[in-house]
Amino acid sequence: MFARWPLVLVASVGAAWVAQKVIKLIIVRRWFKNLPQPPGHNFLSGHLAAMTEASQAFPPGTHPQYFYTYLAHKYKLPGIFYIDLWPLAVPQIVITDPDIAMQVLTVNPFPKHPQIEVFLQPFTGKGSIAASNGDRWKYNHRMVGGGFTASHIKSMITMISEEGFTFHNRFKEMAERGDPIALEEETSKAIFDVVGKIVFGFSLEAQKTGSPLLEDLRATIDPATAVLSSFNPIARYKSWRKLRDIRRRVHDSLSAEIRKRGAIMKDEKELPSRRKAKSIMDRIILDRMQDEPNAPLNQAFLDDVITNLKALLLGGHGTTTSTFTFAIMFLSLHPDILARLRQEHDEIFDPDFETTIEIINSDPSRTNKLDLTNAVIKETLRFYPIGFTIRSAPTGVKFIEHNGNKWPVAHGAMVIPSAHSTQMDTSLWKDPNCFRPDRFLGEEGASQHRFAWRPFERGPRACIAQDLAMDELRVMLLLVVRWFDFELVNEIQNKKPRVGFMDLDERIGDLAFQVVGMEAKPNKAMRFKVRRSGRS
Repeated sequence: MFARWPLVLVASVGAAWVAQKVIKLIIVRRWFKNLPQPPGHNFLSGHLAAMTEASQAFPPGTHPQYFYTYLAHKYKLPGIFYIDLWPLAVPQIVITDPDIAMQVLTVNPFPKHPQIEVFLQPFTGKGSIAASNGDRWKYNHRMVGGGFTASHIKSMITMISEEGFTFHNRFKEMAERGDPIALEEETSKAIFDVVGKIVFGFSLEAQKTGSPLLEDLRATIDPATAVLSSFNPIARYKSWRKLRDIRRRVHDSLSAEIRKRGAIMKDEKELPSRRKAKSIMDRIILDRMQDEPNAPLNQAFLDDVITNLKALLLGGHGTTTSTFTFAIMFLSLHPDILARLRQEHDEIFDPDFETTIEIINSDPSRTNKLDLTNAVIKETLRFYPIGFTIRSAPTGVKFIEHNGNKWPVAHGAMVIPSAHSTQMDTSLWKDPNCFRPDRFLGEEGASQHRFAWRPFERGPRACIAQDLAMDELRVMLLLVVRWFDFELVNEIQNKKPRVGFMDLDERIGDLAFQVVGMEAKPNKAMRFKVRRSGRS
């Protein structure tokens, strides 16, 4: 009799565990009852079938923002809807209505969801400005935010044009060689040099000699993504080891730069004010020296700085690089818009390249007059938003409220204001499937819903580098598109569109869909031929 006790105990514990899970399942499934949601909510699997259907509509590796847009369009879901994937994931609350989105972004800003930290940690380390909340976020924002004010960025237009000059000359060389190029990779070198000057105060020379730091940072993307998404434990372990080695090199490289600059500044008799510091790194070190004049740059401080610098270097160059690549792709497909863009550049600047550079340097604010250029960038970002945010309800908040309506928020739920879904919404945009920059010009531009365009998101957690990104894109397009023609060379057209809300894949195949990286980015297979346009 006593010999059976262990077996009885195990059976009792097992039965209790099963009963607990069944009760939890019933509670979760009942919570979704009568809430707006995709059809086919199943007691055992929730919305797993709907999400599987959505993911299988796209090529492997597609960014998940497309899945929410697919569900919203196919099932004509309202401006807020719920997805139940328990026990695989916490409840998801997807917001496509821009006014409801503002409730969680600006009116009562929801903090970043812990899942953001889980996603970004393999790329940047723990506690970066992009993933942190509360006092930690305030600390991070003070550390790096001052380097991205609109006035400070506008003063750096000349520096952007210097890298744009090199960028232009590299395209001459690529055009002469005639080989197809990976435009996203080549563009990343120019943008990385710009971001390097803002962060460190000097160019990292990625364009001229190559940057080991850029190569290492870009090399983190594939293994970090594999660590997050692979179900193969051996593959995950191999990716983790590769990622660990790369991160160690990046950490050592950045640590050496910070220590070197700190030693130089400590020996200087007069230090600049925080406002006049020439780089983000100088500003960080100045703050440290003012707060604790005699304290060394200890490891805890260095780790905080390095985590934030990695977030800036990766995010700061990735967003602009991806958007420039997509903009060139669209211009190559729309020669009429390209012709108008070239005309705008001739009229507001000068047909001559050298004179254009001189005007940028002497009158940087003239780039603000490039209305069509700005519209091309905005339309590219409408079609291909790079950022993606997930929020979590603050403690004590149980509802999202707007115009007298209340939608429940489960504890720990992912609240997803899906900018991509909003920016492809036919109730907000005329012909959202079409690349049409004129929607941002004149009366039509003035009549757009003011919260419908949100590629950088809104509120206190909006992208701190959005002004830099827009200035970089304006200058780079100004210095490239008149002198070079681009042709997408490796597209395999789809015979029919994969999904109902866009048909660009009929022209360029699966290259039409953004893939998962640290942000939503172009497919690595995207290649272009570069030719001189005939201008000297």
